[in-house]
Amino acid sequence: MIQLLMQNELYISKLYEVYANRFPDKKEFWLKISEEEKYHARALKLLGDHIHNGKVLFNQTRFNPSIAAN
Repeated sequence: MIQLLMQNELYISKLYEVYANRFPDKKEFWLKISEEEKYHARALKLLGDHIHNGKVLFNQTRFNPSIAAN
């Protein structure tokens, strides 16, 4: 599930980069929030690492990955 969330953040970042190119008058804004999405992805990766190492417990029944993948 963490991997899917990470991937989603990176896709949104790329979308914002497209917006930055499409709307040059708001380019700075779109690039800023694109970077924020990349930060979110890095935070999720760190969370995933902590889960993998047993530092954080993750309730896997809380989310249904099959719904998220559709």
